[in-house]
Amino acid sequence: MKPMDPAALAAAETVEHEITLEADTGSLTALAPTAGPAEIELFGVVGIDFTARDVRRALTAVAGRDLVVRVNSIGGLVTEGFAIFNAIARHEGRKVIAIEGQACSSAAFIAMAGDEIVMPQASLMMIHNASGGAHGNTETMESVLAVLRKIDGIQADVFAARTGQDRARVAELLAAETYFTAEEAVSLGFADRIENREAVQAAALVNLEDIMARAGGQSVAFRTAPTAHITAQGPATPPAPPAPATPPTGAAPPTPPAPAAPPASQPTAVATIQDLRAMVTQARGAVSADWALDLAAEGVTVAEARSRLIDAMAARQPQRPEGGIQITQDERDTFRGALEDALMYRMGGGQPTERARPLLGRSAMELARASIEAAGGKPAKFGHDTLRLAGAAMNLSSDFRAEAGMHTTSDFPVVLGNAARRTLLGAYAQVPQNWRQISQPENFEDFRKKQFLKLSGTPQLERIGEHGEFKYGTLSEGAEGFGIDTWGKIFAFTRQLLINDDLGALARAMRERGSSAGRTISARVWALVNNGHIGTGANKVIMSDGKAVFHADHKNLAASGTDITDAAMEAAYLAFAQQVDENGEPIDITPRTLVVGPTRAATARKFLGTGPNASGVPNIYQGDLQLIVEPRITTNAWFLFADPPLRDGLAVGFLNGREEPRLEEKAGWNVEGVEFKVALDFDAGWLDYRVAYRNPGN
Repeated sequence: MKPMDPAALAAAETVEHEITLEADTGSLTALAPTAGPAEIELFGVVGIDFTARDVRRALTAVAGRDLVVRVNSIGGLVTEGFAIFNAIARHEGRKVIAIEGQACSSAAFIAMAGDEIVMPQASLMMIHNASGGAHGNTETMESVLAVLRKIDGIQADVFAARTGQDRARVAELLAAETYFTAEEAVSLGFADRIENREAVQAAALVNLEDIMARAGGQSVAFRTAPTAHITAQGPATPPAPPAPATPPTGAAPPTPPAPAAPPASQPTAVATIQDLRAMVTQARGAVSADWALDLAAEGVTVAEARSRLIDAMAARQPQRPEGGIQITQDERDTFRGALEDALMYRMGGGQPTERARPLLGRSAMELARASIEAAGGKPAKFGHDTLRLAGAAMNLSSDFRAEAGMHTTSDFPVVLGNAARRTLLGAYAQVPQNWRQISQPENFEDFRKKQFLKLSGTPQLERIGEHGEFKYGTLSEGAEGFGIDTWGKIFAFTRQLLINDDLGALARAMRERGSSAGRTISARVWALVNNGHIGTGANKVIMSDGKAVFHADHKNLAASGTDITDAAMEAAYLAFAQQVDENGEPIDITPRTLVVGPTRAATARKFLGTGPNASGVPNIYQGDLQLIVEPRITTNAWFLFADPPLRDGLAVGFLNGREEPRLEEKAGWNVEGVEFKVALDFDAGWLDYRVAYRNPGN
């Protein structure tokens, strides 16, 4: 590792001590075999899947030993990255950083703490400036900008010290959000070597042949004494011997060694043909063999060659689009998803997921702390004042957020609402919805009474002669219709419930309200069935002709109540067959569903399940009717309904077609907590009496 600038290291430690998170996942362990280096895996999001406290604890367990740190991370919280960088840099023992897949953002910064950085051919590194957000006045925004500029400056100092690059060049790479392949990272000093180097050297030799062919007579001189040829133009600093490499633990047995490559020159040394050859290979088409020959003729140093390589690569980098996706948004989404899964698990409504693993086992208050930290705040500032900490997590006051130093609002209420919503809808889906077998859902665009269209005139198609004329059929508003209303309740999840770790109260409330929403629809539909018969009272359902739904004039009411018998069922089927439309034409519908209450359930099952009688006559109703036993029908009456898609009859309307309850959350005013409002926009109504038949029973 190149000497680290003490000022840069001190600056990183200052920021770490000022604003780093105080959290741990409890999931990071160090592998410490009896022989060879110890090993730590930093996989996932910095500050969420692993924290500085995790790393410090793991390093303490292997103090003084050589270490391999395997990294595969998109990055994460920058100050956590500073703290992890410092912890690894202070570790006594040789440190090898192995980039297993990617080291992006703060993970790339962490990698700079290694004495040696190793990247496989199939790996990436990315560096960029810090990102963040805030909500507040100009002073707040300027304060956040000042912090971001400090972080960017620290990154530039550390990357420049580690790579030997000019600080201004590093700042340009950070601002451009630059991705490096393994070859590019090694070429620019962000990594020290590539795993499976033999394959890379073979590719480099192919490019060298191209250089030699273009160099003509110089090729022999390059192959026999490249250093003497170049140093004739100026003194060169002898190359330092390379540090011994420690292969990562568990690596495959090495292949027979190839001839050792010449040691890399120092940045101040004149670039050898080996240096330039490697740059041509690693640039992947950004520069050519002619570029290498031109620089060799000029006698440029390694640092100058790298600087020109950066310019050439930057010219080929695509411009970032305005408003492009920021890594910080991905991190925030990752945290939200993990927090939501953890809350669902705590509320008894889900299985533990991999992304929620670091948060499982934490109390509600610990999850609230994590949400404050994810918003850039320091929950430690509240000390033991759990009420104010809970208020900050619930966004109850901007004063709480300011006191915590949060850059933006907490995600806790939103994520809590998402978990509550999943619980609500899960309970709603479990409620039996047998009303769907006798009614048809309808879409309403507003709350006004809706008159449903009907076809006027003769509905049948008419014969058209050779020169005949087609006649128009018209649609007009039917006489029947209904409007919808809003049904709902409010539940408050208070700070006290959060502090008491009573997520179960919220889960119970959402399950009860989800079930209640399903039962409310069923109760409304079956009330229309029960109250659609002849009787008195405000609940009696009257059609537009002034008569009850089930009425003798509608030919859908038995003359007298009977049990479910062959004769009674035959009379019901005959009533369906005799129904006609407004023009006196048969509507051709038959019963599909038999509906009874609990008092007639056994009779109905026996009737539908009976086989042929003693004379061998089959039960013609067996398999022809489906049975609904509805507890809201408390009399001995029984009903027959046609299949809903055949003709509009009993309808259930939903606003904008949304058939499930909606959940809204906001910071409470009358209570100190988050208020959850469960609402359902719907109602039901009769559109046609011809689709149903009622027998009062006996």
